Amino acid sequence: MEEYYFANKALEWAQAVIFQGERTIETAQNNMMIFNDMYGDDFSLSLASKFRQESERNRFRIFMEEHFFIIALAKSIDFFKKFNHFDAIRNDIYNNWGKTTIDDIRNMREHDDEFIVGKGKTRPQNFLHEYQSRRYISDATSTIMDFSKREYLLGGRLNIFEVVDFYNNKFKNINAIYEKLIKEIKNNEMNQF
Repeated sequence: MEEYYFANKALEWAQAVIFQGERTIETAQNNMMIFNDMYGDDFSLSLASKFRQESERNRFRIFMEEHFFIIALAKSIDFFKKFNHFDAIRNDIYNNWGKTTIDDIRNMREHDDEFIVGKGKTRPQNFLHEYQSRRYISDATSTIMDFSKREYLLGGRLNIFEVVDFYNNKFKNINAIYEKLIKEIKNNEMNQF
């Protein structure tokens, strides 16, 4: 029974990465449009308050969407670990972004209240990240966006666009592994009787 649960969760969280990533990108792009409208040539002062309020609400939405995205990514990997069937996909994720990168960003965002007062887990060694081609340093809680280059970097290092593309490209494989796993689980149950 627990194998069914774990297999289903692996598939659900993989889909959640795609859904939540797309939603995060869309929310941030909408905020950029509001920002551009607010400071565009045809902007009137009478709209300033409305745009400012909408932009502020979207900023909070972006914060939440990013948080839920990194949780979905970490959960998908957690459930991939339950079966060696997913080893190749999990290894591809680690090769592309690194296990510690994903864990550090998730931990820093999940436990920010503890880190700010010096409690909780030890501060990760790679808490600060230097992005050479852009000449900046960011911490694991930062967000850097450049939509013209398809860059939406959590912690200055994990590109949501790339992760969503990866999961979209691998989803057929993930689903095929899931179907194979379900057949194996059913066969094992039948053989027990």
